[in-house]
Amino acid sequence: MIPGRVDFYVLNRADEDSRLGFACVVAAKAWQEGLRVYLQVDSARETDALDELLWSYQAASFVPHARLGDTRAESSPVLIGDQPAPPRWREALVSLTAAMPEGAERCNRVADLVGSGDAARQAGRERFKAWRALGVQPNSHEIKL
Repeated sequence: MIPGRVDFYVLNRADEDSRLGFACVVAAKAWQEGLRVYLQVDSARETDALDELLWSYQAASFVPHARLGDTRAESSPVLIGDQPAPPRWREALVSLTAAMPEGAERCNRVADLVGSGDAARQAGRERFKAWRALGVQPNSHEIKL
């Protein structure tokens, strides 16, 4: 299976808070569209930070979510983890990983967030090339935060 849509969001800021905050915005939008969302990260530290942000990034509301392996995970529309997206959460993948996420090609929609640092941009180029090698033409969006 190949995703119906892959979007690269190239951020103009390198700080982690901006990157994670934008991930919350993308996840909230997908959830509001009725999709199950998986936020894939590289570390437990990023999982902790996203978990906290999803409760507080909007003053008026929060995004219902759980961590992979949590007892509430099965009923949660948004899931955070550092493993490949579980089958029920392959409607929308928000990737914050440095490398191409394992199993990303099985997701319906992919949002790949690229930070503004040199290493982040180079890693993003490699992921972009990997998608093209799979026959996908990703969309690219410059994001000014």
